Amino acid sequence: MRTVDLDIGGTFTDCFLTDGDGRWAMGKAPTTRYDVSIGVTGAIADAAERLGVSIERAGAELESLRYTTTIGLNAILEGTGPKIGLITTHGFTDVLKIGRARSWVDGRRVTEVRNKAGVRKPPPLVGDRLIVGVRERVDGQGNVVLALDEHHVVRQVHKLVDEGARAFVVALLWSSMNPAHELRVGEIIESLFPARFLGAMPIVLAHEISPTLGEYPRTQSAIVNAYIERDLREELDDLGNKLRDVGFSRPVICVHNTGTSAKASRTAAINTYGSGPIAGLLGGAHLAQMYGLDNVVLTDMGGTSFDVGLLIRGKPEFYAYRPVIGRYFVSLPMLEIATIGAGGGSIARFDEISRHLRVGPQSAGAHPGPAAYGQGGREPTVTDADLVLGYLNPERFLGGRMRLDVERSRAAIERRLAGPLGVSVPEAAHMVRGIIDGTMGNEVFNELALKGFDPRDFTVFAYGGAGPTHAAGYAAALGSPTIHAFRLSPVFCAYGSSTAEISHLYQRAERLALIDGGSGEVVADLDHINALVQGLLEMAELDLADEGADPGSAVATLELQMRYGSQLNFTPVPAPSTTLRSVQDVRTLRAAFESAYARLWGPATAFPQGGIEVETFRLRVSVPKATIPFPETRANRRPAPSETIRAHRDVFWSPQQPTSTPIYEGDALQPGDVVSGPAIVESDNATLAVPADRVMTVDAFGSQVITTE
Repeated sequence: MRTVDLDIGGTFTDCFLTDGDGRWAMGKAPTTRYDVSIGVTGAIADAAERLGVSIERAGAELESLRYTTTIGLNAILEGTGPKIGLITTHGFTDVLKIGRARSWVDGRRVTEVRNKAGVRKPPPLVGDRLIVGVRERVDGQGNVVLALDEHHVVRQVHKLVDEGARAFVVALLWSSMNPAHELRVGEIIESLFPARFLGAMPIVLAHEISPTLGEYPRTQSAIVNAYIERDLREELDDLGNKLRDVGFSRPVICVHNTGTSAKASRTAAINTYGSGPIAGLLGGAHLAQMYGLDNVVLTDMGGTSFDVGLLIRGKPEFYAYRPVIGRYFVSLPMLEIATIGAGGGSIARFDEISRHLRVGPQSAGAHPGPAAYGQGGREPTVTDADLVLGYLNPERFLGGRMRLDVERSRAAIERRLAGPLGVSVPEAAHMVRGIIDGTMGNEVFNELALKGFDPRDFTVFAYGGAGPTHAAGYAAALGSPTIHAFRLSPVFCAYGSSTAEISHLYQRAERLALIDGGSGEVVADLDHINALVQGLLEMAELDLADEGADPGSAVATLELQMRYGSQLNFTPVPAPSTTLRSVQDVRTLRAAFESAYARLWGPATAFPQGGIEVETFRLRVSVPKATIPFPETRANRRPAPSETIRAHRDVFWSPQQPTSTPIYEGDALQPGDVVSGPAIVESDNATLAVPADRVMTVDAFGSQVITTE
């Protein structure tokens, strides 16, 4: 058995490969946006070579192939999606323009929001001429008030096609309560442009993508899905064909941003948005449980971005139920990850107006990449600064497969930064490193403090290609906590996807009263609730059977979105079971809601006089799977760690004077070895920086643990 897990990032493509004997290897290759299959096969071949097998043999023995990607984000940021035709209810064609009261701040950084005169609402992904209304109406209870005018639908569809629409989104009023009209519009479009003709186009029905209340976020969810679907479909088709050519026959499993995973054929495009960082969150949870850690902050510094996730009681507990994708407010439950533009490829520039140095969020990516890559990049980046300061070995980048050019880095920093600032090259590079570490440290601190946590209570997991190099710098903002850097840090998100269960998430929006506000008595119709959940369970059984999984081994959990009557916000509450059999079950659910509400909003804001309502039923069905164990290892030698020092190198720990620093061979260190800073620990795909006031210890799992001396 072999498993292959891929993470296609903005700069590098990562691979985590296992075999049936418990061995694993990681591989990396530059991401090739013009043809992702080139970077993918390069990363797989690199990992396979480390296990002593060919890529063809790895494919022939393949058991599963999982995949995460950033292509959804790229399509939105770069505006590469198709022209979309939006069909909505007559009289409601301005829903995108109106948006919501705060849509002008959606997806904006704090510094941008402060400039009130300069901020604008996000530009609609669908132009005015590509939005039409059809005559129909369903009310808030799902009753048909005005029957669908099918002749009018036909005319409006042809109008959209004449305007150049290449995909259709159907988002009718209250379709989450009664989707009959949306389904019929979809059937009409299919009859006009059947799949056997070249004119066939994707059709996205809003209630299938986001079966929740709220017209604007439901419509926006469907539009974002249609906008990124074409690029994602092309990438998956090309990737599948290329992998089949080298012997890979298993279907691609996509990791979802809900923390679930499913076959690509059963995956909505919008569910892949942010899937890479979410996979890292899942992998972090697996390792946190292995270490017995409750509070962990996960930090992923790659080439383009810096992602932050939280584990409470060893699990990811924070969901964004109305997240912002790009600048678009959608209705989709996603595990919560904070992302900023900070990575090894972040570009440093001198601002002529403020006369200050700024770093990011723009990135040089993999092509042309930092100046040190020698591929035409002329802008200095964080990687260039790390190289000039001596943190990185120019001969060992990517395990020696890519040589970095120190002189190009030094010239870029001198020309763009040091000269305009009137400082030396090391001083300018040190400023770049200090700014990026401070930016990331502030992001981590805010994620914890704004959620009411004491940052000193958390352990830091540092991963990503640049994470171990900068971890001690950005973790200082938390009060110098313990830092874990893992052997597989460079491909951590790819590893994380290997821990993802085959699972699905189903939603149904229906507003029901549970508890009467006046009497406090149970008023829920238990038969209706159980029938609703049973319908979701039947959908899950069909999907699991289609994927070859055993529905009988699946584990189902139910979560309800609940609130006190007359309140605006809902609280997610895990139900004690998927079936409410008695009044006592409802009272147990009520107690769970009151506890969750008090923890999230504070007990003083409770309003039991308004009664308790349910707005959304959310069912998660998972099939447990075995994960790759990380057995404890014992040292097979007991010489001093100093014998693993390969060389000494001048490193600018301060901007004035370099320090001759020991360079340790990370792959030669054994469990129990202790390295005192200042030191650099180099492995094939990662570099760990240990400052003078810190100590690094190799633990029983081979991880590098940094603590305060």
